Amino acid sequence: MAVVEMRKLTVIGLNSSRTPFIHELMHLGVVEIDSNEGAINDEEWMPDIFRTSNSADVSRLEADISRVSTALEAIGKYDTAKKPLFPSRIKLDRGDFAKLMDSIKTETELNVDKAVETYKDIADRRTEINRLRGLIAGLKPWETLDIPLEMNETEHALVQLGAAPVKTDTVQMTADVQAAAPSVIVQEVSKDKQQKYYAFICLKEEKEQLLEALRPYNFSAVTLADQKGTATEAMHRYEKEIEKNEKNIAEDEEILKKLVAYREHIEFLYDSLMMRRDRARVVGDMVSTEMVFYFDGWAPIILLDEATASLDVENETL
Repeated sequence: MAVVEMRKLTVIGLNSSRTPFIHELMHLGVVEIDSNEGAINDEEWMPDIFRTSNSADVSRLEADISRVSTALEAIGKYDTAKKPLFPSRIKLDRGDFAKLMDSIKTETELNVDKAVETYKDIADRRTEINRLRGLIAGLKPWETLDIPLEMNETEHALVQLGAAPVKTDTVQMTADVQAAAPSVIVQEVSKDKQQKYYAFICLKEEKEQLLEALRPYNFSAVTLADQKGTATEAMHRYEKEIEKNEKNIAEDEEILKKLVAYREHIEFLYDSLMMRRDRARVVGDMVSTEMVFYFDGWAPIILLDEATASLDVENETL
């Protein structure tokens, strides 16, 4: 590996020209800036200098970068174009890039907003579909029960739903609960590999005796009173909601597919924000007095003349 000889620079400039100066410096890409921690902590310097705080600007730009990154992630899922083995980007000089950003910035930001909002809508709808499928799965054992789920009691009677292990002897359990609560009616609604599902109807005053008689059978009460109609009706209703959400997702996906055509412009916006964020960080790391800014840096010695000539600054080798 070749060793590049570096030269240390000390740069002092007027605060009024700091931002364009940093812009030019980063464009050249030949100077590595130190953080000047030594100057900040030096007792001789401390009374006169301060570090510019750009944390608000950096945070805002990072939020914008995150949003644009999300947009690129969203449309990238629907970009069916064949990807090259070694991806490349269009090269633009600084002037052409600035003109391009001026012409596409507003439209591109609107496309970013549309992509992010559409992507979020898809995620929200998929979450809702999963919730609805969970409700359907929870109702499946009660599919044959013809009692409205919200009717868990009347003036004198109550309906208690629940489950017990699949090995439960239904005949013996029925005998035990009827001995404890004579009014009870027992219905084995369904069963699966793990559990049997039961509906019990009895007088309200016998509720405690019923539950006590069920305790030895590891009975788990189930409450579905927040549902409406029978289990079959509720399941049908949820299936319809799933179909509606799936249709809306398909429409959203078509929007993202159309936005693929603007992917390159969104990538340019991402690059622009990254450069602005990096400049804001550098400016925030510099130390200043009321009139001037100051930093130390390092540049390859073979590019030192180019850097100092382009920036038109005094340099001092330390």
